[in-house]
Amino acid sequence: MRFAIGIQMIGLKGTGTMGSGRANDELTYSAKKPRERRRREAIQKKRLLALGVPGAKVSKMTTKAIRQMLVRPEKVRKQWAGKK
Repeated sequence: MRFAIGIQMIGLKGTGTMGSGRANDELTYSAKKPRERRRREAIQKKRLLALGVPGAKVSKMTTKAIRQMLVRPEKVRKQWAGKK
């Protein structure tokens, strides 16, 4: 949106005008950090250990498998409760 006041043109930044979407800096997020990823993975491993999954099993699992198991924690708890 542009308004003409006398000779001067005034443009409003980030007002929903059509464009590339790079004009509004308030909506950009920082990149994912490796340190934060390692922290999240460590927390997820501790959660699985607390649910009763053996440490040897958790250490061999991929991060994708760990996340998949944490989707249904009660199911994991019941599954490993009978194997002790």
